Amino acid sequence: VVSFSVLVIDPIIAPRIVKLSRAGEHKRLDWTIVRSMLLSAAIASPILVLLLIWPGTILRLMGPDFISAGVHLRIMALTHFVTAILGPLSMVLNMTYRERKSMWVSLMTMGLAVTAIPALSYFYGANGFVAAYCGIILLRLSIIGILVLTTDPPIHAHTSRDRGR
Repeated sequence: VVSFSVLVIDPIIAPRIVKLSRAGEHKRLDWTIVRSMLLSAAIASPILVLLLIWPGTILRLMGPDFISAGVHLRIMALTHFVTAILGPLSMVLNMTYRERKSMWVSLMTMGLAVTAIPALSYFYGANGFVAAYCGIILLRLSIIGILVLTTDPPIHAHTSRDRGR
């Protein structure tokens, strides 16, 4: 729920990212990305605050067995808040001709998740699950952030359809 803001913002900024990237307007592209990250954080903040202040009350809605998972909920909420802030960077990779890099990051972290989440959950219970789940999300976002900052979009040859624009 905390990172839902990414689902709201990404479809709105995607066409703008493509347009600014193709036009070589890097300053405006950077500003668009920063604004989308700030907007995403603003949308996610109220939900985050509720989850951080009243995790027990919220978990009580799921049943009495869930109340003790307040710390886990807080950790996962903070992780998803980071996702809300950095999530638009994935869209930058996908919309600036670096979608293969994004795909490989997703495949790599998915492969890690398939092994780490069950293994750590088995050995360490809920603590292991939260550590693996949140760690993998943060690893994925870190790699994407590094790729956005350190790699430039490839210079592409416009197709005949693009030339008229």
